[in-house]
Amino acid sequence: MGRVSTFLKTEDGAVTVDWVVGTTAAVAMTIAVIGQVRDGVTALADRIGASIASIEIGVFGVSDGSSGTDGENSSRSGTN
Repeated sequence: MGRVSTFLKTEDGAVTVDWVVGTTAAVAMTIAVIGQVRDGVTALADRIGASIASIEIGVFGVSDGSSGTDGENSSRSGTN
C-alpha cells in the first residue's frame, strides 16, 4: 500500500500534462489566427505585387525603353 500512496502523492506527471495542454492550446490558437488573417495578408501581398510591377525603371534617366550606351536616347545618337 505504501507504493500506491507514494505514486498518488507525486506530482511529476502533472507538470508534463500541463505542458501538453499548454502546447496544444498554443498550437490551436496559432491555427485559428492563421485562418483569420490569411485572406487579408494575401490581398495585401497582391496589392504590393501589383504596385511593384507597375514601377518603371529607367536606364540613366531614360524611361521610354530605349537605352544608349552613354545614357542618351537612341533616337538622338548618330545625328551629327
